Amino acid sequence: VYRKLAESDPAYLPDVAKSLNNLALALEGMGRPPEVEPLSREALDIYRKLAESDPAYLPDVARSLSILALAFAGMGHPTEAEPLYREALAICWGLARSDPRYLPDVVGSLNNLALTLGAMGRTDEANQAARKAATIQASFAGKSGK
Repeated sequence: VYRKLAESDPAYLPDVAKSLNNLALALEGMGRPPEVEPLSREALDIYRKLAESDPAYLPDVARSLSILALAFAGMGHPTEAEPLYREALAICWGLARSDPRYLPDVVGSLNNLALTLGAMGRTDEANQAARKAATIQASFAGKSGK
């Protein structure tokens, strides 16, 4: 439905991308990572184009990168997942610099990266990313009283 609406009104493109990501995550949850890749790539392409004119879509770009990376990791291709997780992390760091509400996204990206690095046998780098995630999480958890 959103695709059809977006054909005549591009204002529906974010809804198309969000629906693609939701479907991709559902398929990932059902253990069907090969089907996730094309959906998440399409969502990522849409969000990248939207973010060119409106940086408010950067969190969606980061989320889409992570979903695509998750698909690659699920298919046993951590070397393809790594640069996607790193790009998502860079976006999240950029967002968190001006808005600490994005720190949990930084932590999630670091943890995803740590798991991917571990899967590639790069344990020192994986441990470093995991420690950094734990430190950041402890700092914002302490500020919120949790």
